[in-house]
Parts: sequence; C-alpha cells; structure tokens
Amino acid sequence: MPIRQKEEKMLKGLGNLLKGFFTKPEKTSGSAKSAEKKAEEEKKKYDVGKIPRWLKDLGYIVFLGGSLLFVILGSIIGHIFEYASEGAVSGLILWSSIYIALGIDIVPQKMSRVYERFGKPVKINRAGPHLTCLKGIIDKLAVEVSHQYHVTNLFTGKEGDPSPKIDFAEGTTAKICAETWWRVEDTIDSILRFAYEVSDPEGFIRQQFDTLIRPHLQKHSADEAQLQKNEIASKIIEELSPRIAELTGIELEPIKGLLIRDIELPEKVVNQRFKRLEGTTEAEKDIHRGKGYINAILAIKEAAKKDGTDIDLGQAQRIFERQRGLETIEKTGANVTFISPGIGGVLKTLDIAPERKYDKKRKEKTA
Repeated sequence: MPIRQKEEKMLKGLGNLLKGFFTKPEKTSGSAKSAEKKAEEEKKKYDVGKIPRWLKDLGYIVFLGGSLLFVILGSIIGHIFEYASEGAVSGLILWSSIYIALGIDIVPQKMSRVYERFGKPVKINRAGPHLTCLKGIIDKLAVEVSHQYHVTNLFTGKEGDPSPKIDFAEGTTAKICAETWWRVEDTIDSILRFAYEVSDPEGFIRQQFDTLIRPHLQKHSADEAQLQKNEIASKIIEELSPRIAELTGIELEPIKGLLIRDIELPEKVVNQRFKRLEGTTEAEKDIHRGKGYINAILAIKEAAKKDGTDIDLGQAQRIFERQRGLETIEKTGANVTFISPGIGGVLKTLDIAPERKYDKKRKEKTA
C-alpha cells in the first residue's frame, strides 16, 4: 500500500473517532439508565450538572486534537526520512505519553479532589488513579477534601470565635471546654457543598454549635449542666446534624459529634464552695463526736448496771470525763502539776511520761 494511502486511512480513522465522539450516545438499558439518572440528579444540586457539554468533554477534544496534530507532524518528519507511517505512529505515542504524564492524578485513600475547567467544577477524583486534562493547565485543582474525622475545639475564645463564657441559670458565669468530631460525607453533593458553600467550615461549625449550646446550658445551673452534659450533648447533636449536613455536607460523629469536656467555674466560686464544704464537714465531725460522747456515757451506765451498781447519767458522765482526762494526760507525754486544795495548796508534780531516749543518754553520760 502506498504511503499516501496509509496516511489517508489513518486520518480517516481519526475523523471517524471525532464524528462518533460528537454524536449522541445510544440509549442505555433500564438499570443503567436509572443509575445515570440518579447520578445526574445528584450532580444537578450543584453546577456540575449545568456546565456545557463541550466543557465537560474538553479532555477528549484536547487528546484527539493533539493526537491528530502529532500524527501529522510525525508523518511530515517521517516522510523526510521515507518513514512516514512510522513517524505518524511515533507522533501518536509521543503525544499519548505527554498527555498521560501531565494528566495522571493518584488520589490517596479517604481523599477526594475537585478539579475546575475555566472556573467551573467538572471533575471529582476519589481514591485511586485518574486521568485529567493537562493538570494545572486546563484542569486545575480547586479543593482537596479529606473524608477522615477532624477534631475542632469549640469556644476557643480567639478573635472571631464565640465567647467561651456562659451565664448559667443561678447567675454563675463559667467557661466551657468542648470539641466536635466531624467529616465530609463521600458523596458528590456533600463534597461540592463543602468545597463551595462555606469558605471557613470550622468557623461555621463553631457558630452553629454556639447558637444551640448556649441556650441549652443556660436553662440549667452550672452543677446541673456538669452532671447532665452528656445528655445535653446528645440532644444538640440530634438537632444540629441534619442542618449542618444540608448546608455544608459535613457529617457529625454520632457519639463524639459534641464532647463537653468540662465546665470551669471561676476561682472565686470554687473557693466559696470549698469553704461551704469545709464547714459542712466540720459540722458532721461535731455530730459524730457528740454521738460518740453520748454512746460512751450510756455504755458506762450499762456496764455499772451489769456489775450491780445503779448510777445515773450525771455520775456516768463524770466517770467518762475523768477517764478521758487521764487518757489525754497520758497521750501528752509531759510533766503535769496537780494542785490539791484539800492539803493547803500543796503542789505535786508527777512525771507520767515514759522515759525518753535522750533522757537515757543523758543519764548514761552523767554516770
């Protein structure tokens, strides 16, 4: 076959490819059609389903156009060296290699990437290898979305964030420490909402939580809120999850969607509560001491009765006080002076303390 006929046949084949590309696709089967319809409905929630057909198919146009150009150039160069067909094939291989090298996109697990063409989102690449149209030239990376759970601290007190202080029902103002666990759902609509609906997703989440947490906590005292913080958090998650998902495509973790870590009371309030607790403890000690005192007197009276001696409570009390006095003197371990009014004020010093170690050493040195 002459060289020119080969070239004409190759160009005709490329022309048929282009012709088939621009013709309407054949009707698909029922199940495939329903799946495509569902995907289109999901895309139409955002601009992906509204961009022009030529813009969506620009990647194919660029590849086929580049292939045609490189085949012609390869044929011309090959014709000079009498290898026109080989030159055409080489040109096609060269262009394919360039197109793949510039367009290959390998997306990690739990990630998605949104690509734009001339400012329109046209492609969402999920985990795995993908081919884009001259990445960075025609297809430009707009947003990279992670589908892993993120942790955002709420009520940080930073500029632009809600105040961490909340006024509770009894008038106490306390600082709340809380966090939320969230992720972007792995659907086309959620990815696009997250990418384009909200410029600062974490700031939006903080504001949304503040609008619900504050009124919920202000219904309770600080102590009640501290005790019921898990129940309050569950109610807020249940109420807030659908709203955030609809607006931003963000999904709150069912259990850790809101964790109220602590409610930090001011130091002044803590000190007042400590003093009240200390007073209550001392009062309880006095009550226990009083019960022990009464029980000891009753025990003395009961013991005397068993020995055949009937004494009243006053006598039992005096016996108890004398006994307790002697025990106290014994515990002091010191010299005690008694004054005996019945012997003309004679003073008698009794050393009832056990002999101490340093006294023994002093005696040994004296000896």
